[in-house]
This record gives sequence, structure tokens and C-alpha cells, in this order.
Amino acid sequence: MLKLASFMLTFFLSFLFLLLLPEIVKVQRVSCESQFGNCLDRIIVESELEGLKLSRAKRELNEGISGLDFVEDFELAYEPPRGLSVFIKEKTVAIEIDGVFYSAEGEAISGKNDEVTRISASRKPDRQEIAFVASVSQILGLRNASIVADRLETNIAGVDFILPLTGDDKLTAGKVRLILSQLNSLSQETKIKEVDLRFASPVLR
Repeated sequence: MLKLASFMLTFFLSFLFLLLLPEIVKVQRVSCESQFGNCLDRIIVESELEGLKLSRAKRELNEGISGLDFVEDFELAYEPPRGLSVFIKEKTVAIEIDGVFYSAEGEAISGKNDEVTRISASRKPDRQEIAFVASVSQILGLRNASIVADRLETNIAGVDFILPLTGDDKLTAGKVRLILSQLNSLSQETKIKEVDLRFASPVLR
């Protein structure tokens, strides 16, 4: 009976401690990591959380991080004795249009990626067009392209391609690859300078 009572008391005190922990512990250290490395300076000023109770610090972080456009998901974890860790999954930058970065879904996000396709645009494309262009650009490995009116213009292997801004991204990229393979088999006398894929049948010039 005494062992059982001792066990129950220990369990109760442990449970009570865990329950009161967020209201007792004051945060002295905050860390933040994403798949791209340290991200603390992008989510909050650390000094703003120092000295706050754990419960309030978590609440402040939840509210602050939830409103960040580059965050896809995140987790908060208590690090004994007085630390708080933030783990963030950032949205991946898929394309840059006139200096603005966008996700694969066509959403403008704050971020940077020097490896993505850089697009210049004569008009602001809508979200569906951005998502389509981002996907086609990634599949084909484009470095530069231009959105002009209703089309995407780029040069691949010395051939100017005119692509639509909407449709089946994988089918469009597949057509480009197929045409390039066919052009490679042509003699040098048969010189194709431009391919327009906005129509049901490719237009070669």
C-alpha cells in the first residue's frame, strides 16, 4: 500500500509540474531552424521573447509565425531548462518574376533562391499562370524567360520557343523535349529558328 501511495503521489506531482510548467518557466533562449538553416532573424527578434513565461512565448510565436507568407508548417518544442525551439518548414521558392519570388502554387512569398528561373513580364500574370510557368520552367530547367501578353518566350538550345501560359504543364514540357529531339536529327540546311506551341499543332518557322 505504501509503495502504491508513493507511486501515486509521485505521478500526481509530476503531472502537476508538467501542467504548471508553462506558467513557471521563463524563456531565456530561442532557436529556429528550417530546411535551409537558421531562421530566427526571419520570425521574431529573440529579445522580445526573453523573460516571458513559456506559455506566453509560445502564444506569441504561434501568432507571429502563422502570419508569415513563407511558412508552410511549424512546430514549437520546449528545451529544458529555459529554452524554446522552433522548427519551420518553409515554402520552396519556385520562380522569380520581376524580382518577386513565388511558390510552386503561384503564391508570392518572401524568400530567395538564386537557382530558380528568372522571368521578366510585360504584365502581371495571375496565380494560375505563375504556377504553370513555374512548373514548366522547373521541368525544362529554364534559366531565363519572358512573359509577353498571352505567351511565355524562351530560348532553348538556340531555338526560340513560344509557349502558352496555361494548360497541361507536363504535356507542354514534353512537347518541347520531343521537338528538340526531332530538330537535332535534322540536317543543318533545315534550320528551324522558332517553335510556337500555343496551338493544337506546333508552328515551326
